[in-house]
Amino acid sequence: MSDTNQRPDIAPTDPMRPVKTAAAIVYVTFFLLIVAIPHSLVNWARDMNADVVRLPMLRVAEAVQTLSQAMHADVPFRRARAAFLQWTGKDDN
Repeated sequence: MSDTNQRPDIAPTDPMRPVKTAAAIVYVTFFLLIVAIPHSLVNWARDMNADVVRLPMLRVAEAVQTLSQAMHADVPFRRARAAFLQWTGKDDN
């Protein structure tokens, strides 16, 4: 749409808005995954090779896991995992 066809009563939109919206969706999704499946963050931190970052990251991951379990945010994942393991006949290890 050219500038001459725009209506004067409508403010122009921010051209970065789609990028900002997409970034917000991605970060919120990451946050929800970390809170809902906290043991994945702990496993990732345990598997890190960088010793300088590994221990502080592991402490943060374990704190997130403890908070998530206290809030019961991981209950849907634990139930779904238990159902999947029962359905496939596998154990938790």
